[in-house]
Amino acid sequence: MTLATTLATTPAIARGASVLALCLGLAGCASLDTPIAPGAPRPFTELTPAPSGLRRLSAAQYTNSVHDIFGDDIVVPPASRLEPDVDSSGYLSVDSSSVTISRRGVAQYEAAAYDIAAQAMDASRRARFVTCAPVSADDAVCARTALEALGLRLYRRPLTREELDAATGIATASAAALTDFYDGLEFGIALLLQSPSFLFREELGHDIGDGQRAYDGFEMASRMSHFLWNTTPDAELLGDAASGALDDEAGLAAATERMLADPRAEQGAREFAFEWLGLSGLDDLVKDPSVYTQISPEVGPSAREETLSVVAHFFRTGQDARELMTTRETFLDRKLASMYVVRAPREDFGLVTFDEDSPRPGILGHISILALYAHPVSTSPTLRGRFVRERLLCDPIPQPPVGVNTAIPEPSADAPTLRVRLAAHQEIEYCGSCHRRMDGIGLGLEAFDGLGRFRRLENGQPIDASGDLDGHAFEDARELGQVIHDDTRFTGCITRQMYRIATGHIETEGERGTLRELRIAFASGGYSLSQLMESIVMSDGFRRAVPQAEEAP
Repeated sequence: MTLATTLATTPAIARGASVLALCLGLAGCASLDTPIAPGAPRPFTELTPAPSGLRRLSAAQYTNSVHDIFGDDIVVPPASRLEPDVDSSGYLSVDSSSVTISRRGVAQYEAAAYDIAAQAMDASRRARFVTCAPVSADDAVCARTALEALGLRLYRRPLTREELDAATGIATASAAALTDFYDGLEFGIALLLQSPSFLFREELGHDIGDGQRAYDGFEMASRMSHFLWNTTPDAELLGDAASGALDDEAGLAAATERMLADPRAEQGAREFAFEWLGLSGLDDLVKDPSVYTQISPEVGPSAREETLSVVAHFFRTGQDARELMTTRETFLDRKLASMYVVRAPREDFGLVTFDEDSPRPGILGHISILALYAHPVSTSPTLRGRFVRERLLCDPIPQPPVGVNTAIPEPSADAPTLRVRLAAHQEIEYCGSCHRRMDGIGLGLEAFDGLGRFRRLENGQPIDASGDLDGHAFEDARELGQVIHDDTRFTGCITRQMYRIATGHIETEGERGTLRELRIAFASGGYSLSQLMESIVMSDGFRRAVPQAEEAP
């Protein structure tokens, strides 16, 4: 029995308001990261879940879904030819709950739908989707059979009679006009691919009383597959939904364990890392080539792949996630190896172990982080410190007041290093309070230039990479990584970030208890990312909702 199964089936021990208040952080309550023994009773916490709703597929989910349903040999339009993803809150998953489709996006999805349908009905592929033999060009029975099977996969639920009638009608009418069964079926398939029921994940739930809703089996299958696999449910998961297996604890736990053991689970782990660390900007990484001569178009994508590969490796091996801040293992291609000045692996993104005296502290030493959170012509202790605060510790920094000059003074004889110039900047009114929370952390990474290459001097002066993180002093980047490793806020932040990505919303006050239980489960599971994912799926916060505001009485 796994940790999540144990927690889900353990009886609650305390349901009183006084115990709830105690466990939400009042004096005397154990740390949120205090481990609990498997099988020990868990504290009961009331839950007020977030509203249900719709979530638009991301470009990656769209591509993964098409490949899983139609085959890897189907050419899917690139993300640039689809409605763009939005991450105004810092999370694609969260913003997917609030975005719609523009007029241009409608046209883009329409073009993609007809292109994919035409490929599917090519003579070399059509047998995958049409198992019956059409007796005429407008054979409605055969068309209906094919569309019903495809519709189940595309809509992630059975089609209603009206939906199936509409798709079949389009297919047969088109086939009659074109005098070809398969040419007509293209139009039926294209209709399904353009439908909001494919492009949006319907997660509305059904009423269970007390103003709350529970997601049904097909909605849970969709939530699980897009979180754990970043793609659509497979036939087995849809079968579990149809049979009611996902409606009870044991069936849900068994399905989750199967999915986490599947190779596709690495897609979910990589998507989590991509959103958690804010790596979307690496596709368009901009650096001044006159300053950074090693910059090239492949640096950003390669740097992203390094970081995603490391997180996927931790997920796959069950390693303690805290070690992401201190590990000497990474995955490099030849380009990155040249920038790190280490021997290149035999194959691209092969496993490389840095020497014990390497200055690179886990993912903080990755070019993905160091280059992305820097300026085109220089480093930025402020951006790097903000990254640590917000992405690793979940400690948000407010935006600077409108109109405030945020420019850092240029180097001079009196202020040759960025450390000295930032110290002067902190004396400016309205700047100091925030900059002191960021700069002292980011200066620990000053031994890496704006492209992430190691250096010892800045403008001819030795670099001082010492700093302080909330009273914990460090001498260099390696010690900074260890400080974050030891900070309980780090594992609490991983829990919070993963919960946000899994559920598609920023947690509410009513979910504090759920997050606390997840943090305890994370610690008890040895800080395994896969066990945390399982615990989230099994949590009530993932399985329950309240109506949208306009639906409420």
